Amino acid sequence: MTLIAHISLAAAALIALCGMLRNDIAALSQNGFSNKRFYSHLQESGDITSTTRIIALAVLMGSITSMARDSWMVVLILAVVLAATGIYLLFKKRSDSKPIGGRGTGIFSISLILALAATAAMFTFNSNKSQIDSAHDASLMMQLSAITAPLLVMISNWLIGLIAKKQQD
Repeated sequence: MTLIAHISLAAAALIALCGMLRNDIAALSQNGFSNKRFYSHLQESGDITSTTRIIALAVLMGSITSMARDSWMVVLILAVVLAATGIYLLFKKRSDSKPIGGRGTGIFSISLILALAATAAMFTFNSNKSQIDSAHDASLMMQLSAITAPLLVMISNWLIGLIAKKQQD
């Protein structure tokens, strides 16, 4: 049961990551896909310390405790809180309620691939541990990815810029 709870926490973190990526990509597009302006926007607007990121950080801190390692009920409670946060972000109405397309879709895809690759690596490299411990560590990596979504967005935007520049040459 504990293994299922950790897998559900990783899934909840994936939902939260998708919601945070959606909001961060929308903010990046408002700043002309400039990482420098996006970074300034994060500092000025307080998005980096928004309630949803604080909740995700609190869930991460709760996940690190020994209680979360041993009690599947605690992990499921954390998963519900994190999933609710992600669902809120996914369905939150924005003032610029236009869909993210083109470059934004590419940034979303690359960010998601980076997060999933880091999570898969964490799960794979911990194969000498028990399945429960590996799933716990993988869920921690997915939660960390959700919290650091602005960094993933900036890295993905930079990668797309490099690819576009390479194609022009």
